[in-house]
Formats: sequence, structure tokens, C-alpha cells
Amino acid sequence: MNTLPQAPSLTASGRTVFCAGDQVSLTANSALKPYWSTGDSTQTITVGQSGSYSARVRDANGCDSPLATALLVDVKPLPSVPVVNQVGTYTLEATAALPGDTYRWNLNADTLSVRGPIIKASRSGLYSVQSFISYSPSLTCGSAVSTGLNFTVDERNQGLSIYPNPVLRKQFGLKH
Repeated sequence: MNTLPQAPSLTASGRTVFCAGDQVSLTANSALKPYWSTGDSTQTITVGQSGSYSARVRDANGCDSPLATALLVDVKPLPSVPVVNQVGTYTLEATAALPGDTYRWNLNADTLSVRGPIIKASRSGLYSVQSFISYSPSLTCGSAVSTGLNFTVDERNQGLSIYPNPVLRKQFGLKH
């Protein structure tokens, strides 16, 4: 009767909680050949999907070790790429299927200070936006930058916009 080989120790080369699109390498530390729960039989595997990853090793007698303590990988989804729409005379809004917590607005090549989904546009140019979701203080995932919206300031109204327009006379106690 042969004794079972010792389970390998598993290590990750980086964070095991990360944004979609990233990857982490997992290594089975043992002198024996590892067999991963993924079906791989290499010392190191690279993963980019959430899951529980474990491995065992096999000795020269064909005896398998117990499974190593699994490494949990948690891949967080990215916010959707926002779509920029003009929703008022000077108001632009970013909307997405999976909205972000914060936004980074750009006007041409400049980054603006607004961090919300709505912006008051005061200058003509190409407006685009990127959304971000903060999963923890150390993990924030960002979308790709939206397609730009070309906004032109109408100089005829000198920055004045009344909303709603037309106004209902009843709101102000006016008679027809």
C-alpha cells in the first residue's frame, strides 16, 4: 500500500478579484505533475472567469493526492458603455444598461470635473463619457469610452433656456 502524495499548495500571481477582461495566473506548487479542476495539466494556468480552481498531483505509482484548497476567483462585470443623449437645451445625459457609480466626461480631449450621469453643456464640441463601478475601495472597473455627441451651443438664446416650454397658463394663474 502506497501513501498518497501531499496536495499541492496553490498560489495566485496577482489579485483574485478583478475586473472583466483581466486575468490571473494560478500555480500548483509541487514537484509532481498537477491536474487542475479545469482539465489542464500544467504547473500554471491563466484564468479570466469567476470560479473555484483547485488541483491535485499524481505520483509515479499513479496515486492521486487530495484536492488542494481551492482558490476562488471573482471577476466583476464592467459597466456598460454609456450612450450620450441630449435631453434638454444644454443638458446631456449618459445612459447604460449597467450604469456606473461615477462618470468621467470629456469635451474634445479635455477631461471635465463632472462625475454624474448628467452634464450641463456650456461649450460646443464633442462630448463623450466613461462610466465606473466601485466594488471596493481598491477595485473600480470602467467601461469603454462612449461614442461622442457633437454639441453646438446656440448663440441666439444667450444661454437662456426655459423649461418646460411652453408653460401652462394655469401654473401661473394667468387667464386665456
